[in-house]
Amino acid sequence: MRGSGEEGAAGGVEVDGLVAGGTERYDMNAKELRFEVRDMEKTAFVKVVYREGLKPDTFAEGQGVVVSGRYDPELQIIEADKLMTKCPSK
Repeated sequence: MRGSGEEGAAGGVEVDGLVAGGTERYDMNAKELRFEVRDMEKTAFVKVVYREGLKPDTFAEGQGVVVSGRYDPELQIIEADKLMTKCPSK
């Protein structure tokens, strides 16, 4: 998992990793997607909530993703305003 950005006053972050297995929760009515992003070694995890639209068709466990948004240190979660899935390796 790779992170970037400064957590200054706005708390903006960007994280690049994989969707952790068994963590996806999607509420279609609320258009809220919750999941965890992990690194390749499965040693680091971060919780994410995305409320900015529909779940991407290519979103799946083990899929590469890049999320950006605001990190809430009290809840220990990224409130993502952008979610991009990566093309699977061939």
